[in-house]
Amino acid sequence: TVVGEGQLRFGLEAVKNVGAKAIESITVNRKEDGDFKSIWDFARRIPEANKRTIEFLIKSGAFDSFQGSRKGMLEMMDDLVVIAKKQRAQGEVSNVGTLFESVEDELSAHLGFDDAAIAEEEFPYQELLKLEYEALGVYATGHPVEEDKEAWEQTSTIALGNISAENEGDQVIVVGVVVDKRVIYTKRTNNKMCFLTLDDPTGTREVVFFSSVLEQPGTDELLEEGKVIGIKARIIEDTRGGFGKDNQEEEQVDEHKKKAMKLIAQQVFRFDPALIPKREVFHINITEEHFNENTVNALRRLMGEHSGQSPVKLLMKSDDGKEKTYRLGDEFRVNITRELEEKVRTILKQAENFKAPVVVQ
Repeated sequence: TVVGEGQLRFGLEAVKNVGAKAIESITVNRKEDGDFKSIWDFARRIPEANKRTIEFLIKSGAFDSFQGSRKGMLEMMDDLVVIAKKQRAQGEVSNVGTLFESVEDELSAHLGFDDAAIAEEEFPYQELLKLEYEALGVYATGHPVEEDKEAWEQTSTIALGNISAENEGDQVIVVGVVVDKRVIYTKRTNNKMCFLTLDDPTGTREVVFFSSVLEQPGTDELLEEGKVIGIKARIIEDTRGGFGKDNQEEEQVDEHKKKAMKLIAQQVFRFDPALIPKREVFHINITEEHFNENTVNALRRLMGEHSGQSPVKLLMKSDDGKEKTYRLGDEFRVNITRELEEKVRTILKQAENFKAPVVVQ
C-alpha cells in the first residue's frame, strides 16, 4: 500500500524468512518501547530476528528509513549478528541500550558505544530490484523493464497483464524479466521442454518452450533468471485439460493441465534498448472487407485520444491480394505507445470476424 511519497507499506508476513515469533516480537516491542532508531537498535531489541531474518528485511527495503544503504547494511550484518548473539548469551534479551556495555571484546571496542555508521554506497538499481524480488516475491518499488520503458512499449505488442481469452490465437511479442524456470523431459520422446515465468510491470505469464525452439542457437543462454528478454509467441487458452491432443509432447504435462492463458514460444531474442530503432510512422493493417464505417469511426476517436507527432499509414489489403497504402492527414498524428497498439488491435478484432496476426508494425 502506498502511504506517502516514496513510501510503501508491506506486511511483514510477506517477507521471506521472517517468522511469526519475530513478527510478534517486533510488533510488541515497537508498541511498548517506540519506533526503532537504527538497524543496531533493531538488533538489540529483537533477539528473535536471526541472521536470515535480518538479511531478508534488509533486501526487502524494510530498513530503508534507517541510516545507511542496503549494501552497507548487508556488509555489516555479520558484525551485527555476532553482537546480538553476545547479548542473548548473557541473557539481556530485552534490556535496550545495554548491549555495548555488556560486550567487552575487540568487536565492541572497535564499534564503540555508539552505533557504527553504515556505508551509504548503494547497489545498482537492477541489483536492488533483484534483491527485493528475492525477499518479497514481487517487484514492489520498481521493475527491471521500466528502466527502459519506452523501448519496452515499443517492442512488445501486448502487456502480460492485458492478455485475456479475447487474444487466443494471436501472434504477439512480449518483453519481461525471467523470474522462474523449470525444465522437464517428455516421457515418450525424452524431448526437452521448458516452463518459463515471465514478468513485466503489468503482470506475470507462463511461457512454454518446446524442444524445437529450445534447440535454436543462443536460446539457452537467454533463458536465465533475472534476464530481460523478448519472446515471439502464440497465445492459447488451455481449455482441454492440456495443450491439445495433436502433439504427443504436449500430452505429457499433467501438472500444467489448468485452464489459463498461456504463451507458446516461437522465438526468443535479447532485449537491448540500444538496438531498437525509434519508430516514426504508425502502421495499421486491415482488409478492405472490414474497412467499414464503424471501424473508421472507432479508429478516428482512438487517434484523437492519442494525438502526437507520428504520422499514420493505413495498409489496405483487397480480396484479390493487392495492397494499397494510405497516409492519413496530419490531424491524425499519434503518440505511439503499446496502449494505442492494443486498442487498435481490439477495434480490428471487433470488426466482423476480423482475424489478423500482428496488427501494428
